[in-house]
Amino acid sequence: MYYLDKQIGFARVVTDKAVFSWVLDVVIDQNYRGKGLGTWLMKIVYLNIQISNLLHYICTGHIRCT
Repeated sequence: MYYLDKQIGFARVVTDKAVFSWVLDVVIDQNYRGKGLGTWLMKIVYLNIQISNLLHYICTGHIRCT
């Protein structure tokens, strides 16, 4: 995720594109936290056509899977 020319966030997901996806990281720059960007980024991840129809999501750490 970029704002102007600066990277302010990213999500890292591993998937086999058949059965599961594993959300490893969702990171938002400290200066941009509290604005809903992490939630928005996870919505974009889940809407990704390659993983949206998978049977299982695996999340780690403080990530909430819904």
